[in-house]
Amino acid sequence: MEPGFTLSHFRLTEKLGEGGMGRVYLAEDEALGRRVAIKAVSERLTRDEGARGRFLREARTMAAVEHPHIVQVHSFGEVGGQPYIVMQYVAGRSLDRELHQHGRFEVRKALAI
Repeated sequence: MEPGFTLSHFRLTEKLGEGGMGRVYLAEDEALGRRVAIKAVSERLTRDEGARGRFLREARTMAAVEHPHIVQVHSFGEVGGQPYIVMQYVAGRSLDRELHQHGRFEVRKALAI
């Protein structure tokens, strides 16, 4: 999946980040007219049942938690063997970028975040 790809009624507009399990994209929910974040399992892991199971457990765990500092899960799905999680999009800089630019946070700043 790359920006411009349409997943159900979500049009991917930008890659936000990438990690060990997959990629996170900014997407436009064309049905509801809002921006969302979509996390998709890396294509190399789509055939790994263990990775797919961990991804589903992650989605269920996130969906079960309601907290102002944790993004809301809107949906979970699979298209063409590609599992994905649709989440609330929160604008801002990534923690990875902050750590790269400023180094390790002092305890007081970490607690504030």
